[in-house]
Amino acid sequence: MARASQQLDELIAESRADVRAFARDGLPQIESLVRDSRAAAREFQQLSRSLREDPSRLIYQPALSGVEIPR
Repeated sequence: MARASQQLDELIAESRADVRAFARDGLPQIESLVRDSRAAAREFQQLSRSLREDPSRLIYQPALSGVEIPR
C-alpha cells in the first residue's frame, strides 16, 4: 500500500506542470469551443425552422424587402 501511495505521489508530481498548462491554455480553448458550438447550434436551429416554414428558400432567394432609390 505504501508503494502504491508513493507511485501515485510521483505520478502527480510529474503531471503537475502538464495539468497547470492544460488549465491555463486548454480550458479557455474548450470554453471557446463550447461557446462557438452553442452559437452554431442556434444558427442551425434558425435555419431549419426557416426552411420548415418556407422550403422554397433552399432553391430561390427571398424577395428583397428594401426600397429601391431611382437614379
